[in-house]
Amino acid sequence: MAKKSEQLLLGLSMRRIVLGSFIFTSTLLETRRNVSEYYTACSVVGKLL
Repeated sequence: MAKKSEQLLLGLSMRRIVLGSFIFTSTLLETRRNVSEYYTACSVVGKLL
């Protein structure tokens, strides 16, 4: 019983890692496409801080 829930937990965390890296990669690609917009946003945020 404990073994099964352990495997389920492992599967969930693996899925989370895969999903996270996918989101990170797509965000990175989006950022590279819109680099100037990204830097503009960063400078605006920097001024606000």
